Amino acid sequence: MFSRVVLATDLSPASQSLVDGALCLKDLGVQEIVLLHCFGAAEAASFTFAEGDRAFEEILERQGERLREQGFSVSVETLTGSPQHGVQKIAQEHDAGLIVIGSHGHAIRHGLHLGGRAWGIIHHAVRPVLVLRLQPHGEAEVRLKDCARRRLTEKLLMATDFSANADRAIPYAENLIAEGATEVYLAHIQDQMMIDPHLLDRREEFSAIDQERLDVLQKRLRLAGAEVVQTELGYGKPSMELIRLAESLQPSLLVMGTQGKGLVQELLLGSVSHTVTSHVECPVLLVPPER
Repeated sequence: MFSRVVLATDLSPASQSLVDGALCLKDLGVQEIVLLHCFGAAEAASFTFAEGDRAFEEILERQGERLREQGFSVSVETLTGSPQHGVQKIAQEHDAGLIVIGSHGHAIRHGLHLGGRAWGIIHHAVRPVLVLRLQPHGEAEVRLKDCARRRLTEKLLMATDFSANADRAIPYAENLIAEGATEVYLAHIQDQMMIDPHLLDRREEFSAIDQERLDVLQKRLRLAGAEVVQTELGYGKPSMELIRLAESLQPSLLVMGTQGKGLVQELLLGSVSHTVTSHVECPVLLVPPER
């Protein structure tokens, strides 16, 4: 499912750290990487970095060679234009199963990665997007977070609201189990705003229904080969409760859809997937809706 991926680079030291730590992608079965840089006309005319006056082709080749050293088959692509559209174009042309970007939380929140369009890449994605975490190291260096250096399939947290798009994430979880994931946590957070106060007297009824749905998914993932599958049924504001759950469980990877039941809400930057991706410390696999 993820044998070929697109890895987006902006040729910065941060993206070099992502390239240096790409070995973790083998946990997902990745064999081939399409290394992509999207640049504007002004960038093509004048391109300088702290390392010196190198042409961007040389930096791309260096990053490509670093990926080859880690055992990947690598092709390099460059496009003029915005990353949010260029990444999707290349992913479709190469039939890539996954788009990989690196970011730290505030970069997602404020759009400070990949030319200021990190969330644009996620929002317009036609393929799942893996967000790997970067963190400052010292005064000038940025590295992958330690959690990204764990085996990505070590402990999965899968969030679901039982929507059609959440269901689209299930086969990806099954694929991760096939790649070695043995411990999975299935989480559903009942939205307090939808229940309290007018339906509060029916919360016990809703909880029974939701737990039954979780139990069905639990059996499915056990049949897929997971040794441990636990369910978590919460109540409150979904984004905040999922963030707390991730802090408590410390998963190696969080899997969730990018569009849930509330279509209008999900189009806003305040959506559950956006808020969770902005704040959790672990890598996140975001599954887009069918387009």
